[in-house]
Amino acid sequence: MKPLAALPLIFIAIQQVQAEERIAILKPLVFKANALKEKNYVVDKEKVESSNTIGDALKNITGIQSTSFGPNAGAPVIRSLSGNRVGVIENGEFINGMNAFSGNINIPFDPIFIEKVIVNKNTDNIRYGGNAIGGSVQIESGLIPKKIEEKPNKLDIVFRKGFNDFDVKGFNFNINDQKNWSTNIRYSEYEISSYKIPEIVKPNYVKTRFFQIQVGSIVH
Repeated sequence: MKPLAALPLIFIAIQQVQAEERIAILKPLVFKANALKEKNYVVDKEKVESSNTIGDALKNITGIQSTSFGPNAGAPVIRSLSGNRVGVIENGEFINGMNAFSGNINIPFDPIFIEKVIVNKNTDNIRYGGNAIGGSVQIESGLIPKKIEEKPNKLDIVFRKGFNDFDVKGFNFNINDQKNWSTNIRYSEYEISSYKIPEIVKPNYVKTRFFQIQVGSIVH
């Protein structure tokens, strides 16, 4: 048989083999996933009122500590990140101030009228940029009203006497037209005269029983 005559037979055989192949169509696979919900931690008004610094107000949340530069300067530390890595926001503005560079300078914090504090321990740099790469702390101060009060005017007065703590006094006056506008007039003052430290910090038996203090030396 000539080679050219064999070509039609080979072509027919290939067509028969291809026709015998079965094509199976699989059912489409549908994957469903729930969006990861952002879990925020809310610190209520009662807890905030008893704290002198924003760090103290949040330090009991898991993964958060306070820098604690003395009793009146403390900033939040979220999972070992602090300073300009943790954004502290009030009314949409960063209030970290110089605390981002020096921890002994306190973040402006007025706890007596704060409504709540919302903490996001995850990175929040999409909303706030690199200053919130370690998380964010949103202070809801209530200074800018977000809703109309039930009454056209409301007066809150606070007075607190502290022992080795601040003496606090202030007021917040809200006035509104019950329809379109509302405003707050606020005043607060924190004052502390001195800290009373006991003169003798160790019991007498510590000195008499364990140590005998002599001039120029200590004898066990």
